[in-house]
Formats: sequence, C-alpha cells, structure tokens
Amino acid sequence: MWNTRNKYLFEEGFRIDVNVWTNALKFVNDFRKMAESTVDSGAIVRGGWSCPQPGCWKINFDGAKLGEWGHGWGMVIRDTEGDVALAVVQQGPEFLGPEIEEARACRCTLQVALHHGFQSIVLEGDCPTLILKLKKH
Repeated sequence: MWNTRNKYLFEEGFRIDVNVWTNALKFVNDFRKMAESTVDSGAIVRGGWSCPQPGCWKINFDGAKLGEWGHGWGMVIRDTEGDVALAVVQQGPEFLGPEIEEARACRCTLQVALHHGFQSIVLEGDCPTLILKLKKH
C-alpha cells in the first residue's frame, strides 16, 4: 500500500488499482476487529508511555515487513525519565509473518539488552497475540 501511495503521489498519470483500495479497507476493518477483541479480553491497556520503576529500563521493540524484500526490527531502551539509552535497528531478508517477526524482534531485543548489560527490564511491544503468549510463560 505504501509503495502504491508513493507511485500515486510521485509518478504522473499513475492510477491506483481497485485491489489496493479493497486491501486497504480490509486491513482497516481487520485492525478494528482485532483491537475490539483484544480490548474486550483485557490484553491491551490504552494510554501513553509510562516510566518503569526506579532501577528498571523500559524496552520497546517492533518488527515490520520491508516491502517485498524482507523484515526490519527496531528497539529503544529508555530510563525512568524517558531518556533514550540505546536504540537499534536491524534489517534482513525474508519475512516470516507479523507475529513471527515480532517474536524475532523481541528475541533480538533481549540479546542486545543483555549484551549491553541491561538486566532489570520491562518489555513493551504492540503485537497483542505475542504479548499474551509471553505473559503465559
């Protein structure tokens, strides 16, 4: 969708295929349904960033698809004031699906954090199904 948007904006005469609109609407509707079901289950807490307890570090991670090429992972470690202590981005070939890439980003995040000596951590991610699975174990 992003590539189509860019072509529409920057390539004169480019017409958007009706399938892109259909896929975009499906994506929005699926997201709304997912958000409603996770809010009902209590899996997601809405709100802004909250600081970790003193002595802890909050680590936010995310995984994403990079076009047709592969995946991207990102993480940021913040202290109790919200100041960034470390930020890392990693890209690679292959995309194994949203939840798997979120899990791989989480694993990479934990490895990086431990490598840099961060021990008392609070993890934060945006994939409700992964978060629920992590909380069960």
